[in-house]
Amino acid sequence: MMTDPVPPASLILTPERLEQAREAYVQMKTCTVLAVMFACFGVFVFAIIYSKYIAPDVMAALKDLSTIGIVFMPFIPSIILTFSARKFEKRYLALMKPE
Repeated sequence: MMTDPVPPASLILTPERLEQAREAYVQMKTCTVLAVMFACFGVFVFAIIYSKYIAPDVMAALKDLSTIGIVFMPFIPSIILTFSARKFEKRYLALMKPE
């Protein structure tokens, strides 16, 4: 009768490390979902700003740098959350790698 080989101790993750990895995974997924939600909201706000302020005269709006900044403002939370999700993903992968 063959038994399953026991993995070396260096490949076994401790319960604390698994808990930290789980927390990093949950934070990563939460940031990703929120980033998508904020991106959708940003597109909606962009459409409103575009239709009210930019559509009548596109060239005049492009000459004004504050208008360009205001147009990209709704996407800032999504960008920040995307970078946070990437940070949590790297942390998760580092925790799941056996030492």
